[in-house]
Amino acid sequence: MATQATQATTSPASAPARTPFQVDDLYLHMKITELHCTARLQRAVCAVQSVDRKKNDYQSKLWMYGLEDSEVFQITHGTGKDHSPCWGQRRRTGPLPQ
Repeated sequence: MATQATQATTSPASAPARTPFQVDDLYLHMKITELHCTARLQRAVCAVQSVDRKKNDYQSKLWMYGLEDSEVFQITHGTGKDHSPCWGQRRRTGPLPQ
């Protein structure tokens, strides 16, 4: 009995197909560089950095996440480097002036 169960879990047919890593996969890498949360609004806003392949440079956009629900959406959509997410007094978010 135990032999059958072991064979079933290690069978190649049951294992997920793996795709070999490609150099172009580096362009898919995204990372959170800054984060600001507020318990009062149950929201988090963060800057997410990625690679702009055409410009050979980094870009970043601001994203908002619900802390109690699964709400996620992108706030900024430009080609620049959005940064310093912070909740303002009017419950808005955006980059701070430099």
